[in-house]
Amino acid sequence: GRDRRGGGNAALMILGLALAILAPVVVKLVQLAISRKREYMADAGAVELTRYPKGMADALRKIEVDYAQPRQHTEVNSAVAPMYLALPSKNMFSGIFATHPPIKDRIKALEAM
Repeated sequence: GRDRRGGGNAALMILGLALAILAPVVVKLVQLAISRKREYMADAGAVELTRYPKGMADALRKIEVDYAQPRQHTEVNSAVAPMYLALPSKNMFSGIFATHPPIKDRIKALEAM
C-alpha cells in the first residue's frame, strides 16, 4: 500500500533528480559515439569514391605522424579540439569524449577493406 505520510514522493524526487542530471551526459555520449561511427562511414565513402584504400590509410598515417611530433604550441583550446582529426590532447577521458575514432583503428578498418 501507499504510505500516507508521503515518503514515496521523496524517493521519486531523488530518482527524478538523478535522471535529470544523468540524461544529458548519456545523450552526449551517444552523440559522440554516432559521430565516431560517421567517421568510419566517411572513410569507407572516400575509399568507395577513390577505389584506393591504401591511399586513405597512408594519409591517416601521415596525420598520425604529424601529430606525434612535438610542437611549440601543444595546448589546444577545448572549444576547437573536436575539429582535429587526431586528438591534440590526450587524457583519461579523451577516447570517450572524442568526436573522431583513434587513427590506428581507422587505419585497421581501411586495411581490412
